[in-house]
Amino acid sequence: VLDNNREGYVLIKGKSEKLIQALVEDRDTNIDQYYVEDFLLMYRTFIENPIDIFEKFLTWFNDEPHLREKVARLVLLWVNNHFNDFETEPRMTYLLEQFEQSLEQENMINHQQLLNIACSVKSRARVIVYTRSNRDEMLHFSILGGSATLSDPNSSHGIFISNVENNSQAQKNGLKRGDQILEVNNVSFLSISLKKALEILRGASLLSMTVKANVLGFKEMISGDNDNSGSGDNKLLLQSRRLLAPLSPNPMCSSESTSNIYLVPRTKSYGAQSGAVLKIPTASVPKQLHHAHSYVDGRQMPGLSTFANRGSVPGS
Repeated sequence: VLDNNREGYVLIKGKSEKLIQALVEDRDTNIDQYYVEDFLLMYRTFIENPIDIFEKFLTWFNDEPHLREKVARLVLLWVNNHFNDFETEPRMTYLLEQFEQSLEQENMINHQQLLNIACSVKSRARVIVYTRSNRDEMLHFSILGGSATLSDPNSSHGIFISNVENNSQAQKNGLKRGDQILEVNNVSFLSISLKKALEILRGASLLSMTVKANVLGFKEMISGDNDNSGSGDNKLLLQSRRLLAPLSPNPMCSSESTSNIYLVPRTKSYGAQSGAVLKIPTASVPKQLHHAHSYVDGRQMPGLSTFANRGSVPGS
């Protein structure tokens, strides 16, 4: 008995396998509504390697179709609240990429877009020092993007890592597919041609690179889905709004509010697309996705907040 009005079962201890299994079991959320959040916060005390958890998620997603919706929400919540678990562990990053591809294969486009947004917003700029024996040695990674392309001379893209050779020094130093290169040897890469970027990268044997994971921007660049109504930040905003709007409500989403949420990067200088603001219908975002920074009445606030009189996402 929890109080005079509620009576139920609250899971407080068990074997590791049982605690993981409980993440996808049907539970009375009115009784034990914070179990998933508590697990993701505390699992480090009784599970040594998070890879074991994520591999279980992948197994459920691939082998048990009825659990796919739950697993997708679990991963989104994990990425949003504890992105450091993925950003600092190459194997976890690889598994997350595999899961993102699985979402695409199963045509779970809305979940895929929300995952990419969460990764782009939560990631932090990091500095990677990459050295080669001489300037003639190959880079061991490939780049795409640039301020203009042959197919669209008016386009404005950042420079992205498109491929990193397995077991290369570039991979060992932390470069990943989907990373946006923000700066190299004190030269900004935010608005630079692909040719100029290659000249800089190949012209020095010691590279101090500032990069940031931006899978959303990378995928939008390679998709070739460019609107004529704008470029750069406007394209990102319009495409994100269009793709996310159809998401149907679910128990973890707000079903009443029709207001909008504005996601902005943690830092103004290194955003998803140079500080792009993503406008997302409230009903498209799980309630737990509330830790990204937002702007309310011109003031930067923690959490996601709605621009309406109907309140805000719990926890903001």
